[in-house]
Amino acid sequence: GLFFAMIGYLSAVLIGVPICNLFFKKNLAALPKSESDTELEKGFYDRSTEKTIGNQTTHRASIDTLTFQWAFMLFLYFITYLLVSIVDPKHETMLFSMMFAWAILVANLAVFILRKFKADHLIDQGVQNSISNFCTDAALVACMMSVTIGVVVKYLVPLIMVSVVVVAATIALTWFFAKKTGHYAAERFVTIFGIATGTAITGLLLLRILDPEGKTSITKEIVWWNVFH
Repeated sequence: GLFFAMIGYLSAVLIGVPICNLFFKKNLAALPKSESDTELEKGFYDRSTEKTIGNQTTHRASIDTLTFQWAFMLFLYFITYLLVSIVDPKHETMLFSMMFAWAILVANLAVFILRKFKADHLIDQGVQNSISNFCTDAALVACMMSVTIGVVVKYLVPLIMVSVVVVAATIALTWFFAKKTGHYAAERFVTIFGIATGTAITGLLLLRILDPEGKTSITKEIVWWNVFH
């Protein structure tokens, strides 16, 4: 299982990334490239390019903005854990394994409360996106490091054959349905392709290529899709 998860991640990189570049060249992506081809290929911005993570929302004399953003997110996670523990004290049902769905509901409730008290400006979307991207990258590395090399070498040929067939079928079926959605078809394709070949992490990683600033609605669609899926 971990091997196929790793193959999914490799497919996202070796196949998904070139597909993203193809979408840019064919003008199928909803958003144009936000940086030059050189910067995208290198993965680093030039010295002359100025990019900011987000805005300072708290005074550093009291608490740093990054610390506050992390603390707020972890506080909501703690509240979610308590809520799920009340519903499922022994952590034995699907309610506990679907904690992310509960977390989404808690987070939306928190945003609603902040808006009521006119304090929603304290949560900066740019900083939150960076935190989310950091967690995504860390989880990706952790998953790939958990693969047992000995098992992979033993069953390498059949594993590769199955992987090729499944990846090809996934590309064909995903694009068939994605192109019927109209606007944001390319973004939906790369996201679902990443999810189908690996996990939500790979889908979000591919989406970041076409939508690095989170300007489309795809991220929110994936969140609610996971809730009702």
